[in-house]
Amino acid sequence: MCFSNLTSFKKLSLSLNQFSGNISALKSLTLLESLDLSSNQFSGNISALQSLTLLESLDLSSNQFSRNISVLQSLTLLEFLDLSSNQFFGNISALESLTSLQLLDISNNKFHILSSLRPLFNLSKLKYFNADNNTIHADDHEMSHSSAPRFQLSSISLSCCGTGGSFPQFFYHQSELQKVTLSNIYFKVDRFPFWLLENNTKLGTLRLMNCSLSGPFQVPLRAHSALIYLDISYNAFGGNIPVRIGARLPFLDYLNMSKNCFNGSIPSSFGDMSSLQVLDLSNNQLSGKIPEHMATGCSSLQFLALSNNTLQGSIFSGNFNLTSLSELELNGNNFTGMIPNVLANCSDLYILDLRNNYIFGEVPSWIWNKSRLAELDVSRNQLFGRLPQWRGNVSNLEQVSMADNQLNGSIPRAICSLNLKLKFLDLSMNSLYGTLPSCFKPVSAKEVHLSKNMLQGALSNAFRDSSSLVILDLSYNHLKGNIPNWISHLSDLSYLLLKGNHFEGEIPIQLCKLDRLSLIDLSQNNLSGARCPLKFQ
Repeated sequence: MCFSNLTSFKKLSLSLNQFSGNISALKSLTLLESLDLSSNQFSGNISALQSLTLLESLDLSSNQFSRNISVLQSLTLLEFLDLSSNQFFGNISALESLTSLQLLDISNNKFHILSSLRPLFNLSKLKYFNADNNTIHADDHEMSHSSAPRFQLSSISLSCCGTGGSFPQFFYHQSELQKVTLSNIYFKVDRFPFWLLENNTKLGTLRLMNCSLSGPFQVPLRAHSALIYLDISYNAFGGNIPVRIGARLPFLDYLNMSKNCFNGSIPSSFGDMSSLQVLDLSNNQLSGKIPEHMATGCSSLQFLALSNNTLQGSIFSGNFNLTSLSELELNGNNFTGMIPNVLANCSDLYILDLRNNYIFGEVPSWIWNKSRLAELDVSRNQLFGRLPQWRGNVSNLEQVSMADNQLNGSIPRAICSLNLKLKFLDLSMNSLYGTLPSCFKPVSAKEVHLSKNMLQGALSNAFRDSSSLVILDLSYNHLKGNIPNWISHLSDLSYLLLKGNHFEGEIPIQLCKLDRLSLIDLSQNNLSGARCPLKFQ
């Protein structure tokens, strides 16, 4: 590129092209005030920019620039600087002279950043800072530097890897924060920094995921009217969830407290969060029942995950107003009773996961009337009776698992309505009998598990056109006849498990030509003929 005749340019944008090579030709454009080279394939160093001292906006994002950024220290008029998604490395001390900066994005590089952000303390106009996906280090001298930063940030994001030491002291001096994200940093902190909420009344989003935070979770002393998004997942917070969490954080629409060590019961004050759309309390040590006030007050709730706790009692046994639910995940608890009929009122139900509980009774017929239902898992419960016939529209079901129950009877012909979308089917470890319906041909299936039932008859053409099938497990049934040759056309097949049936005749030699096949188990049948080395059991 030649820019020798363009020296009077004040603004240049070459973004979203496929330019490559170095940028040395730009050094003559000394009057530039705005330069955008984003989303190209430029590489090498950026030394050519040190002469562009009038720049106010510089966007180098999404290129392949490397080396350190010391040449930028002369660009003292910069207000906007985006270096994201490159291969820059080293520290960020060169930025301390850029006192006009308002927005700084250095995410997705190889910088080494002090958790104190001390090199940025003089940037009094800085409002937005993003340093995601770099390496962060504790500042060993932070406690000896008691001076406050000159900036008042509105947004900061530090989703980095590394050790942050104590919680960064500069946060104590921030009062204008609206969005804070700190994740994947090892902090030595034994309690939730609730003072962040008390000092920043405009704070709307707070993400503190996977930061090794421990101790009790504390809520502010007064209700916080701005906070709508809170994620403290993947930490080690313990003790009870504060009883008044709903009163102190009443306007949350997203709350994720999963993968911590919370115990005790679920506070009924969650029901005071009428705007709450997402609530994830999974993978804790919570006990007791689902509070009725939560089941009535959280009328906006769309996603509810309480899985992998020790909750008990019937599911939604009282009043129920969660009709907006689209995803309900209650697996891995001690719930009893039947699948609640009140869920029939959830017209947008998309995922229903009740596995690994003690739920009994029959599978209710209303489940098959959920036109948006895509994933159904009620496996490892105590369900009994026949699979119900259905007339509704469940053609969007992609995953169905009812394994390890006490279901009996034949597989209904209505299952054929799932032929186009079904990808995963697990009805294993029940007492199902009869033959597979002749109309059942799940062309999109990847996994089919029907083992440990009492299915009879020959292996039908059900899976003949299931070209994406990876696992076919029909072991321990009463199937008979020959193994059909069409199995050799299932090119993605990795596991073929037909053990413990009454198959007879010769094993099709074509099976040995299935390149992705890693395991065939045809034992305990009456078969003869070819064997594929290292694949048969």
